[in-house]
Amino acid sequence: MATELEIKQEKKIAELEAELEKIRQTLSMCANCHKIRDEKDAYHPIADYLLNQFGIKTSHGICPDCAKKLYPDFYKG
Repeated sequence: MATELEIKQEKKIAELEAELEKIRQTLSMCANCHKIRDEKDAYHPIADYLLNQFGIKTSHGICPDCAKKLYPDFYKG
């Protein structure tokens, strides 16, 4: 007979497996604005989607390649 701890562990494992399955799925992204389509066919900005689906917070920066293209006079990297 399963103990209470084993039941909780099994439940947690099932929850984690469901989250992992979400992560494994291919995301559908708009080719123009890069919004992500959810399971209800609604489109969301990437940052909002990551936060709402996975609790991932994002911050903004600029990569070296884009910095060189956008600010060639200022970027010396």
